[in-house]
Amino acid sequence: MKWTSVLFFAVATLATFKNGEAEAETIKVDGADAYVVPGRVEAEAFHRFKDTDLAHAGNCGTGPVDAEVTSDPTGGNCNVGWTAPGEWLEYDIFSQTKGVFGMKVRVAGQMPDTRLHVELDGFNISNSLLMPQAGWQVWDDRVIDDVYMACGKHRLRVYIESGSVNINYMDFWLKRAL
Repeated sequence: MKWTSVLFFAVATLATFKNGEAEAETIKVDGADAYVVPGRVEAEAFHRFKDTDLAHAGNCGTGPVDAEVTSDPTGGNCNVGWTAPGEWLEYDIFSQTKGVFGMKVRVAGQMPDTRLHVELDGFNISNSLLMPQAGWQVWDDRVIDDVYMACGKHRLRVYIESGSVNINYMDFWLKRAL
């Protein structure tokens, strides 16, 4: 019998807190960065996107996805804004644990009946979430309970159903390991 040694190498940046703000943790998976969960996923740091126009609005970042400096007291540097129906943001995430997670989407809005939903690996895990109407920088949480994830890489998509939504970040926490 011949034994072969295999070395798995992953580069990780440990989650830190800076001035009370959580910073996202990433890990290299198949040569690409993925956000580690449990942890935070910043909305403006997407891996793929669909935007309905090529113009950039806001004072944060460049490219077609619109972003601005956020005034959210719970953290984040920028938030995605000026969203339109049918746009989406997609993120590679890596679960370190097989388990049931809670998820929070940090959102703001001003228009009536604005909605988004969240998909994991192509499945809608949130149904349609109604956004707040208190103001473009008045932040609130939309919580998704019981998100089941196996260990490994997953694809997270935030799909804008009706536009006029600001998105700051998504937080994941482990409710119970399986």
